[in-house]
Amino acid sequence: MSTDCSTQTCTSVPRYPLNYNSPTFASVNNNATLFNLSYSDTTAASGFVARESIYFANVTAHDQAFGVVTNSNVTMDDQISGVLGLGFPRLSEIYYSTSNATPFLSTLAEHGILDYPVFGLSLTRNSSGTLAVGAIDASIVQNVSNIFWSEV
Repeated sequence: MSTDCSTQTCTSVPRYPLNYNSPTFASVNNNATLFNLSYSDTTAASGFVARESIYFANVTAHDQAFGVVTNSNVTMDDQISGVLGLGFPRLSEIYYSTSNATPFLSTLAEHGILDYPVFGLSLTRNSSGTLAVGAIDASIVQNVSNIFWSEV
């Protein structure tokens, strides 16, 4: 979500400041490269594509393309102001609108930042969960030898 988004959904969460003066922020095509996402629950988000250094735990993806939301009806928690795409690059709207734009996890894998090009998501019935990036979380998976995967 950005400060340019003024819907009630946007104003209730932390927002990315469009007047952010950062040496790592770069507009793409003068903010004219647009995206429009529609989700199966009839919610939607739209805005423009920009590039920025993205920091996630102890890893960094420099010059990462991402969508700056300027309009949305997606309800977010008061601590969440965006969505992290986990799909393949070919499934990304931004991939097709911007050259050399891959999703965050793909960027990390392509640049050798991850020990292994894998991620794991563990969800529980209560409010906790974990996201493991670049490795298998041994506290969740007790017997790693039971995991099989194929290169894609």
